[in-house]
Amino acid sequence: MAQPEVRLTQAMREKMDAGMAEWKTPYGKKLEIRFVPQTGMCRIAFTDGGELPPDMKGTYTSQHLAAQNIEKYLRRRWTDQMKQVDKQKRSKLKDKAKEPEPSGESA
Repeated sequence: MAQPEVRLTQAMREKMDAGMAEWKTPYGKKLEIRFVPQTGMCRIAFTDGGELPPDMKGTYTSQHLAAQNIEKYLRRRWTDQMKQVDKQKRSKLKDKAKEPEPSGESA
């Protein structure tokens, strides 16, 4: 099945052109695009270091392709996190509904 095309916003393109593009994961880690010396290619890296997910490793022929991959990854991560938050909220609501109502009687 074909993946939908990821389009970058004009603001993100302008930041990339100025060399200021930066992305944040749902857990606050910052991602950036770095150039690989003497190759003309770029790669994705966490600003503070760390292991990248397998689908983000490797080199890219342009900043635009690397940025598209970051956007796709982040969209998936944010969606996954929102689903998890919704699941936790539903679970808490179910637990509240199961609790018996306190009666005004003391034993």
